[in-house]
Amino acid sequence: MKPTQALNEAGQSLWLDNITRALLDEGILDRYIAEYSVTESMPTRWQGSCSARARTPS
Repeated sequence: MKPTQALNEAGQSLWLDNITRALLDEGILDRYIAEYSVTESMPTRWQGSCSARARTPS
């Protein structure tokens, strides 16, 4: 068992506060969540931000 998984199973969360567009676009955030049991910081707020960006032309 990975140390990060053991922490998660003990009720502890690893928070990632430096989420970047590259982490999302390249699937790195998904990998961190799957492999390291990372919890993204303020997921509801981040989801709203991503939704707003998706509607805003570059």
